[in-house]
Amino acid sequence: MKALNKIKFDLFYFFQAPTLIFSILIPLLIVNISTGNEEKIIFLLLQVLFLIIFYILKRSHLISFLKDLRWLRLGHYFLWGFLGASITQKNIQVPDFEMGTFWNLILASISLVFAILFSIVTNNYYDREIDSVSNPNRPLIVGAINEKDYQIYGYIFLFLSLISAALVNSTILGLISLFILAYFVYSVPPLRIKRIPVLSKWIIGLNSIVLLNIGSNLFYSGPALSPLPSILLILGIGLASNFIDLKDIEGDSAGNITTLPTILGAKNSKRLIGVFFLTLYPTSTFFLISFLPKDFILFNLLPFMLLIGFLQMILINRKNYNEIPVFLLNNFSVFAIAICILKFHYS
Repeated sequence: MKALNKIKFDLFYFFQAPTLIFSILIPLLIVNISTGNEEKIIFLLLQVLFLIIFYILKRSHLISFLKDLRWLRLGHYFLWGFLGASITQKNIQVPDFEMGTFWNLILASISLVFAILFSIVTNNYYDREIDSVSNPNRPLIVGAINEKDYQIYGYIFLFLSLISAALVNSTILGLISLFILAYFVYSVPPLRIKRIPVLSKWIIGLNSIVLLNIGSNLFYSGPALSPLPSILLILGIGLASNFIDLKDIEGDSAGNITTLPTILGAKNSKRLIGVFFLTLYPTSTFFLISFLPKDFILFNLLPFMLLIGFLQMILINRKNYNEIPVFLLNNFSVFAIAICILKFHYS
């Protein structure tokens, strides 16, 4: 009964609290109002003022959030946005870049950062038992921020994310909302699909494609990829993304979270995830036929991605496993593809 009441309170907090409703309704109103560069600049200045006040009044809290931001994962999503923007360049010319596009880029970037911060808050709140074992330095575990303040910050981050997206356009607002919703159902009961092995990691694949389309829509109206390649990439990225659970085996077991590593064990799951990486990287190159010369893909990009996949398999299976090199190599591969596309477009 106590657990049931706790779930009811959490559902009330996240779905019925006036602050959450306010956070959602205001961006919906703003997106229907014509906004120019002046309004966007004013809002950006207000956010700078907010950060200055935050730093002055709650410096330790701000530092805690910055330390907990998961910079490599943030970089992963920014690079998928960059890849989406590079894919779109075949549809536009350099002179089409205007100041409005510049401010939209800034607002979309800020929206993503606050969306990730909100997602971190919700995930950390419900992962306290797991984090006490696997991530003892998280803000709630060390007591750097109390639970009430932490939840309030979550609402503020949600509000700022949605407002920033709404000031760009309705498409970006919709995509950012999907990004937030995906991580919300990933972390929060009663769904909390992070408890479902393999399937839960498709959220990462979905949000990677969301960022691909955000990057694309900042320059050109339309999807970055057709539906079938998008779905296949979601599945592939999701399978490879199981590596993020390798460091949390003990914590996930303590929190009754079923993951691929808790089912197969560290050794067997590493082997399988390594195969996922080795398969994902070379096959993903064939989705780029519309954006790169076929000869370049076959004789340059494909061998390069095979090498990256092989290196990832080695990094995954090494005895002293560390996820940081895996993230770095993954981010480098996305960046390299984006640069290749831009090079061929502008050469």
